[in-house]
Amino acid sequence: MKEFCVLTVTGRRPVDRNRPENKQKLLDWVRAHLTDVKKFTLMIEPKLEGKYSLKSAQKLAAIANKCLSRQAKTHPTTNEVLELLNKIVENRHWNHLSNTLEESGSER
Repeated sequence: MKEFCVLTVTGRRPVDRNRPENKQKLLDWVRAHLTDVKKFTLMIEPKLEGKYSLKSAQKLAAIANKCLSRQAKTHPTTNEVLELLNKIVENRHWNHLSNTLEESGSER
């Protein structure tokens, strides 16, 4: 599950021997970026071209960070991860719907 969250955010392979040595292992590279706000946007899949909610990406990264904890006891279960992912999607959908309604109301 941790790989799923990380792969979703970064769009990178778990191990990429074509990258510099300090960037070959995705999970190690991501750990360094999750805790640094300035580096965070560098880890997001470039193909998204900025067409994403930074807030949602940060929430997804927070889930990934919990999954990457070195203490296995603190890892969320798969069900907990799915619940958190659903909340992100629902909130994103609700925000989009709310914004659409506000825009259509201002055009009247």
